[in-house]
Amino acid sequence: MRLRYLLIAIGVVVTVGGGVPIPHQEPPVNLAVLLPISDDQRPFSAVRVRPAVDLVVGRVSHLLRRRLRVSYRDSNCSEVYGINEAINYFVRGPPDVYFGPVCDYAVAPVARQSFFWDISVVSVGALALDFLIKRRVNYPLLTRAGPVNLVALANAILEVMHVHDWRRVKLLYERQAMSDVIPPFCHLASEAVYYLLESATTERVVGKDYYKFDPDPLKINFDEVLVNEVGHAFAGTYSCNSLSIKFLSQEQAVIGPVLWLDFVHDV
Repeated sequence: MRLRYLLIAIGVVVTVGGGVPIPHQEPPVNLAVLLPISDDQRPFSAVRVRPAVDLVVGRVSHLLRRRLRVSYRDSNCSEVYGINEAINYFVRGPPDVYFGPVCDYAVAPVARQSFFWDISVVSVGALALDFLIKRRVNYPLLTRAGPVNLVALANAILEVMHVHDWRRVKLLYERQAMSDVIPPFCHLASEAVYYLLESATTERVVGKDYYKFDPDPLKINFDEVLVNEVGHAFAGTYSCNSLSIKFLSQEQAVIGPVLWLDFVHDV
C-alpha cells in the first residue's frame, strides 16, 4: 500500500474529526482500523500496514489540536469477523471513522451498517462493481481510496479495442485466482469488466462472452478450452497474475481482429 493512499485516508479522518483548531482538552479523534491481523500474508495485513499508518499519523498530527488515536482489530478478511469487530467498536464507544476493512465481503456489511451509525468508512479495497453502481443507496458513507480501479481497467480495455478496431471480447477466468490478495479477486475483476463492457455502445462492442474454469485444476482440459471456448473467433492472452497482455494482429486472427482476456491463475 503506497503512502499517498494512506495520506488520503488519514486526510479524510482529519476532516471527519474536525480540521478547525479546538482546545487540547477535547477528546481525541478515534480511528478504528479493521485489517487482517492473524493472517499476515496479505499485502494489507496489519503487520505490513501499521508502520505506514503510524508514520502518516505522525505527519498529520501537527495539523490538529485533537490527538489521533488509532486502534486495531482483526477483520480476518471475513464478512463475519469484520462486521462483528465494527459492532464491538461501536458498543464500546463509537469511533469517528472506520479505516477498513479492505476485502470486499468484509467491508460490504460494515459500509452498509455505517449509514445507520452516521460514521464514515474509508477503504482501499471495495473493488466490486456493486460498490460503484449502488454507492448512493447502500454505501453512502463509504470512501474508496485505493489504487485499484476496475472501472479504469474496463475503460483501458475499451481504448485498446478502439485503437485496434477490435469489437469482440472473451473472458476466461478462475473464480478463486488471486484470492491470496482479495478473495475472489479474478471473479470481481471479470465481473466488473464484463458488465462495464455490456454498457458500451454496440459500435464499440458487438460481441462478448465469458468462461469460468473448473476450480479443480486437474479437471481442466486446456486443449478443449482452446478449441471450444476460444477457437477461431477469439485469440490472444491476458494473464491475471503477470498483468501482461498479448494481442493478435488482424493478419494473424482467422476471423478479423479480436481480443481474448484470460483471467486464469497460473497452474
